[in-house]
Amino acid sequence: MTLSLFQQRCGYVTHKCDLIPGLTVEQTLFYTPTKISTYLKRSKVKQVMADLALSQVANRCTEYLTQSEYRRLMIGIQLIKDPVILLLDEPTWDLDPLNTYLVVSILSNASKKYGTAIILTMEKPRSDVFPFLERVLYLCLGDVVYTGGTRQMLEYFNAIGFPCPQLENPLMYYLCLSTVDRRSRERFLESNNQIAALVEKFKIEGGLYRKTSLAGNHAMDHSTLMGHGNKIPLLHGKPSSFQVGWLLYVSIKGLQDWLFYLTYATQVRYSSAFLNKKVFLSSALLETLPYDSKINCTNISPIETSTFNSLTDPYCRYAQGQSYLTERYTRGPTDLIFSEILDEEKNIGITFAFTVGFIVFNLFLCLIPLPAFVKAKFRE
Repeated sequence: MTLSLFQQRCGYVTHKCDLIPGLTVEQTLFYTPTKISTYLKRSKVKQVMADLALSQVANRCTEYLTQSEYRRLMIGIQLIKDPVILLLDEPTWDLDPLNTYLVVSILSNASKKYGTAIILTMEKPRSDVFPFLERVLYLCLGDVVYTGGTRQMLEYFNAIGFPCPQLENPLMYYLCLSTVDRRSRERFLESNNQIAALVEKFKIEGGLYRKTSLAGNHAMDHSTLMGHGNKIPLLHGKPSSFQVGWLLYVSIKGLQDWLFYLTYATQVRYSSAFLNKKVFLSSALLETLPYDSKINCTNISPIETSTFNSLTDPYCRYAQGQSYLTERYTRGPTDLIFSEILDEEKNIGITFAFTVGFIVFNLFLCLIPLPAFVKAKFRE
């Protein structure tokens, strides 16, 4: 992997990072260089803050953040780039147990939600983060003592004669087993020989566990990294079965009559009809419409013809704004669009009726007490 490819497709959260003082959390995330539009970036910033539990401190300057909030903001700066692989150098360093659990759980959820492969180092892994780690790698002086699934780790060490004692943190226990003891010369030699034996043991018997760690994990080659093929942009997601079915139905059947009548239940139908009549029946559009801001219809070749009230204009598609409304809203020969569909008083009245109805409905919902199971869900 080249340096440029790593910078484009991967993220790296260092052990320490100096953020710009005076900027708020939201501003720090927003000014992170990305290749998305401003509108999408604002939505993405809000989503990342919500995922990292930073929404409540969105307007707080970086110099006033707690250590846990500061670490999560460092992670958010990389997550907003939507990396394929995210590397973290001891993200839980010097954090209390509660914040350690919070950071690791957030990283686990981000990995599942965004499809990002997250690799982190931990000096003192706690037992409560065990369920969040899918795979683990123990190294000693560059040699692999174990690599594979976290849950298969217990099975492997039991098989080679190193079971984890009861009430002991397995992550910390096997980390100590993979560390050279330098308290004395005898312990140094003993631990060094033991680790060498574990390394050789894993080379011989660890092949199955090494493959198990990769099961279910899609291999990412150079083309995958370049194309970002296994990533879905934030806020877009994968299309649901309903969306796919709907697109197929519309493309095959076309726009059905029942869809037209369904628009009668939407506020946009009436408000747009009111505005269209106001715009296209204005005095400026009663004469022949120009081809564009510079060229008049009489100066172009007769390509399209518009017929309105038995008058034919061979030079413009729409003779006036009224002819546009006729083509836009007429579905049958008996439709009376100007007295029915485009009736101003009816459209403006229904538009405000929708608004008042929503207000009354929301007030009604506020007066209804929530069910007990909903209250219990909010407490959780």
